[in-house]
Amino acid sequence: MKKKFAALTSDIATQREEIKGLQEKEKELYELIKGLEKDIQGHRKEIREREETIGDKERRIYDLRKKNQELEKFKFV
Repeated sequence: MKKKFAALTSDIATQREEIKGLQEKEKELYELIKGLEKDIQGHRKEIREREETIGDKERRIYDLRKKNQELEKFKFV
């Protein structure tokens, strides 16, 4: 009976250590997830900014082409 109790006690201690290790690993993984989510937000912001820049440049190109057409008309006058 004492052997069984000692075996169960050591088993409980082992499992507690394992639980503690798993909890630490879980905490590390959650911190990693938070960091990665922050990176994702930063990348999304950068993408939005670049899309805005592309849109501005496309409008500029459109305006310049229109202006070029106007000047082409006067080229032959």
